[in-house]
Amino acid sequence: MKKTEQYELNQWDPTDRILREDFNADNLKIAAALAGKLDRTELLFSLDPPGDDLDSSTFNLTIIPWANWEFVLLHAFFKENESLKGHRARVTLNYNIPLGVFPWGDFFLLFWTRHSLKERVRGLFLSPQSISPLLPELTYGELHHLDLDKEDARIPTQRYRFYGIR
Repeated sequence: MKKTEQYELNQWDPTDRILREDFNADNLKIAAALAGKLDRTELLFSLDPPGDDLDSSTFNLTIIPWANWEFVLLHAFFKENESLKGHRARVTLNYNIPLGVFPWGDFFLLFWTRHSLKERVRGLFLSPQSISPLLPELTYGELHHLDLDKEDARIPTQRYRFYGIR
């Protein structure tokens, strides 16, 4: 019986006897290979600030092991609130490096870390209303805080999820 080169899966010829054990062994190899491909995302941490609306949110980014990930994704969820319409959010890094001012609402920040602290920060801000590049002049090793504040009102009840993608 022939085997595939990469995973050594069975390749039956018409005259080969097909055994359940061979078929089950192939399925185990396939499952192991897929597990390595599909289990690439991990919840790094989540924040559900207690209490009422806030003036701003600050995230300590030093707890993220940037070099372990190809991408890091922040997903921000906000409680439905009519008062958000027309308002904008200001996003800054390290307290003073502006990333931009964006339409307020649920959003994603996607960082391309490339498993390196020496890479310059690169990413995208994604929301239903906007897609903008993130190109600050610093490396992931220099990144320590992300600040989010609403320009002209309080931030409604929110929750944040940070994911790492290998």
